[in-house]
Amino acid sequence: MHAPSKRLGNENHFGGAVDAATMTLLMEVAADRGGYVPTRLATERGLAPARLVTLAHRGALERVGYGLYRIPGFPVDRNDDLLRAVLWTNERGAISHETALALYELADVNPVAIDITVPIDYRIERAGGEHYRVHHALIGAQNTRTFDGVRVVDVLTAIEGATAQGVGTALILDAIDRARRLGWITKAQAKVVRAKTETDHG
Repeated sequence: MHAPSKRLGNENHFGGAVDAATMTLLMEVAADRGGYVPTRLATERGLAPARLVTLAHRGALERVGYGLYRIPGFPVDRNDDLLRAVLWTNERGAISHETALALYELADVNPVAIDITVPIDYRIERAGGEHYRVHHALIGAQNTRTFDGVRVVDVLTAIEGATAQGVGTALILDAIDRARRLGWITKAQAKVVRAKTETDHG
């Protein structure tokens, strides 16, 4: 699974409406975010929010949500909806549970909403989360990774979360088997999570 290449000439996106320094800054922010430019990150790099508004009026950016812009013409990532979910959390969250199983292609699941886990003490007060199932847990570098361009919990955490969420036993066991074959979890981990799944689901 590979995300679309982001190495496109800047002129393809901005049409001469942006000076070179601003162009470079926007592309640096957007390159690993599917073309999205969060106001927070642009501001941290010295680009005032008012400047982003001006660029949007000129057509050099699209305003797609609160505190979020997108570079027009930037390739739409295959996981665009998942990227948007992570950005909605100010990049504090990670795709998790049933949605993570789907991203890893470990089980034939079709989540009705995007599962995303944020730190236990993190509260999101902005609008826009109507299509997300927000979970709270201890997450960090120890149990998250970037997969196919998206921040996601690791495979073991995804399986454990989906089990607790009530995803069907057959689907969970299939996910465990696939993850083991791919070498994404150890034999010992597979044994433990399989036993827990069979116990919890009876």
